[in-house]
Amino acid sequence: MEMLLFADFLGKAVWMWLVFVTVVIALLVLDLGVLHKDQHEIGVRESLLLSSFYITIALCFGGWIWFEMGREPALEYLTGFVVEKSLAMDNIFVIAMIFSFFAIPLKYQHRVLFWGILGVIVLRAVMIALGATLVSQFGWVLYIFALFLVLTGYKLLVLTDGAQSLLESNRFARPATAGAWVALCLALAYAARVGMAQTGEVIAVQATVYLLTAATAYLGIKIAYLSHEEEKDLAGNPLLVWLRRHLRVTDAIEGRDFTVQLPDAKSGRMATYFTPLFLALVMIEIADVVFAVDSVPAIFAITTDPYIVYTSNIFAILGLRALYFALAAMMARFAYLKYALSLVLIFIGSKIFISNLMGWEKFPASWSLSITLFLLASGFIYSAWKTRGSSTGDATRPDGR
Repeated sequence: MEMLLFADFLGKAVWMWLVFVTVVIALLVLDLGVLHKDQHEIGVRESLLLSSFYITIALCFGGWIWFEMGREPALEYLTGFVVEKSLAMDNIFVIAMIFSFFAIPLKYQHRVLFWGILGVIVLRAVMIALGATLVSQFGWVLYIFALFLVLTGYKLLVLTDGAQSLLESNRFARPATAGAWVALCLALAYAARVGMAQTGEVIAVQATVYLLTAATAYLGIKIAYLSHEEEKDLAGNPLLVWLRRHLRVTDAIEGRDFTVQLPDAKSGRMATYFTPLFLALVMIEIADVVFAVDSVPAIFAITTDPYIVYTSNIFAILGLRALYFALAAMMARFAYLKYALSLVLIFIGSKIFISNLMGWEKFPASWSLSITLFLLASGFIYSAWKTRGSSTGDATRPDGR
């Protein structure tokens, strides 16, 4: 038994993974079995208290990592936690849109989010395991990840909806676009050179083709399933249309259940119908998969340790679910946060190139954390200042009422 506990699993002893799993299970049991045993509407105050509790647990876990693994891994964990927490803000806006579209009552939203988090834990584990395998086999893939982050950050900076784009004017947008394409060509050339030096020309070219194919597939999925930002467009979402066509679906919300027994329209016999809660759950899971494709490369650009990557991801997601009910009521106050997120992505993606230019073996973790916190804090402060005349009460309720 002792040998099993100290056996290696993805670079860490099994007992370290068991500690993490035990903490997560305890939090989920506490959440559903104690704190939310009865269905009730979660207010802003309760949401903030719950979020503070989850953040405290996440920070304590970071302290434990510092004690067990040292300062550098702990700082990487904290940086990953902060970045993931911030990037998931976009996810909150999409979740609020989904709940509003299906008119899910506030008192049932926590149940949907709770079961959604179980799916997220599994899906993130699969994606991170694949990413870790890819990075271990082809180290130069990190350059592709970095490039992807820079381009994603650029897209957020130029094409952000809602607030006026900082690069909206052609005077800035055209040179910025040209610069982005030049950076793309240079980064691809650099990644190809590193890949050929490390793995040989044939393997490098094949792997690049696979990566570009995967990226194209991802963009296709994103355009097909989540390109509709407006609530009125969600009804035409291809995935939702497919679900309604192939499943028995009722538009009536039958309490807290995902399924309900109703008479079949043709035979008259009792049959299982899926409620809007189930449809909302599926759409939220798909949304998280798409957002994970953005956030997983971000954490791998910070650290390649699967343990740090996965634990920081999950703790950020657990806490964000609790914070949802507060943020969903104050979405208008964060109109300019995306600009800070875009700069964070560009910075994280640029780190690997900066390290090579400076001749560093690795970008200092303390610098990464400090710069990330500074950019995000600036985004929050700027958003609060620009929207200081608005009231949180003017925001649309998360259930669309």
